Amino acid sequence: MAMIPPGSFDHAEKIFSVAEKIIVLSTAFVAAIKFKVFQLWKQSYRTEMQCGHEITSAKDVVFWADYSIINTGDRPLHVERVQLELRQAEEKDHNLVPGRQTLNGLLPTVIAREQEADQYTGKTHFKPIGTHGFIGKGERAIFTLRCRIAELPDVVFVVGKFWERSGLFKTGQSEGSSYISMYLRSSDSSAAQGG
Repeated sequence: MAMIPPGSFDHAEKIFSVAEKIIVLSTAFVAAIKFKVFQLWKQSYRTEMQCGHEITSAKDVVFWADYSIINTGDRPLHVERVQLELRQAEEKDHNLVPGRQTLNGLLPTVIAREQEADQYTGKTHFKPIGTHGFIGKGERAIFTLRCRIAELPDVVFVVGKFWERSGLFKTGQSEGSSYISMYLRSSDSSAAQGG
């Protein structure tokens, strides 16, 4: 009967322990490369804007804009705040750009958590975000701007921005995307030009 030399189990156990650590580290390294190369669990989105207006019987203009955030990534988006503004057009070097002022002094529309309503009172038109703040994979959320104005210029800009929770475990906000849509008023009161 062959005898196992003393200490050989300890030696084998050390070798397997080192091999196990090497396998775990190399597996983690391969997984990190896969996540980076194939962008698994990536966070991405697309934004869109649709605009229009109608003229009431009192000859006022009701202007509307729908700002959509579409989650095209693999992780949910956590939108903290959305801001929509109707801005007058300015000409700069023969180019039309959104002006710094909102059209006719209209307050921006802010859609955020109800607990933040006090900080926007008097400075904005506030709407609670509710469940629209959570946008799952492949889903969209639509945020609306609705206003009545005495007169609509031939060209206006609608500026939409959103802020999302920055990082998976952070509570701060980072600005997501800005979308600027030029709206051209045509002779037909129902015609709209977005994007």
